[in-house]
Amino acid sequence: MIDDAMRAVAALGSDAGRRALSSWGGSVIVDLDDTLIVNEPLFAAAHAQLGHVLAELDADGRAAFELAAQQEAYDVALMSTFGFTPARMRTSALVFAAQIAGRPLTAEETHMILEVIETALVVGDPLPGAFETLAILQQSQVPVVLCTKGHLAKQHEKVAVHELRSRVTGVIVGEDKTAQTFRDAIEHFTLRDPVVLGDSLRSDILPAQQAGLPAVLITHAPPSAWNGMADVDRDIPRAASIAEAMCLLAGVTTEPVVPA
Repeated sequence: MIDDAMRAVAALGSDAGRRALSSWGGSVIVDLDDTLIVNEPLFAAAHAQLGHVLAELDADGRAAFELAAQQEAYDVALMSTFGFTPARMRTSALVFAAQIAGRPLTAEETHMILEVIETALVVGDPLPGAFETLAILQQSQVPVVLCTKGHLAKQHEKVAVHELRSRVTGVIVGEDKTAQTFRDAIEHFTLRDPVVLGDSLRSDILPAQQAGLPAVLITHAPPSAWNGMADVDRDIPRAASIAEAMCLLAGVTTEPVVPA
């Protein structure tokens, strides 16, 4: 994946790639988490680690992977109360741990669980080629608007840590993304022929299609990701990185050139 992404960056940054971007003439609305920076793998690793901690506490002796899945489901159930907040993750982990232990947690156990949760709340690193692609788009005067959703303070922290306001035309941070979010972005930033790039069928692709916008799905969604997503066009273009997505949109070849 890294080699493919960097190959696409090289192709996009070549003279031919920059000419193609200039000819393309469109604009981009791009997602943040798992499109530009790592996010979901942090949560997956934390849940797996938490499963092992919970297994040591479980009075019924269940397996770590089973407990991790149950805790994750419990965490999702608290979404309506806590929303996309760090407090939800901390609360769900501690309450679930106390339930399976059948007793109050000790101070040491509480500290251990909170330490695991904090590993999921760090700001993720850039995905391969993502920021390099933003730089090329900026140099080529392609307007790019970053549109991200989640816990507002946390999303603003990510934007600040990676200095993303200096890398894009504009930033929109909200608790949700809808078709109207994209329409507002187009109007506010006067975007011409925008394309949405994102990894989420529900939060990126569906609202883009509802707004009548073309979109590219970043990464190949597993079959299970389509469950309950009957309204999403399954023929949506896909790319493994935003560099590859931009090559696809601008008609730039990423195949290595073989000397004659």
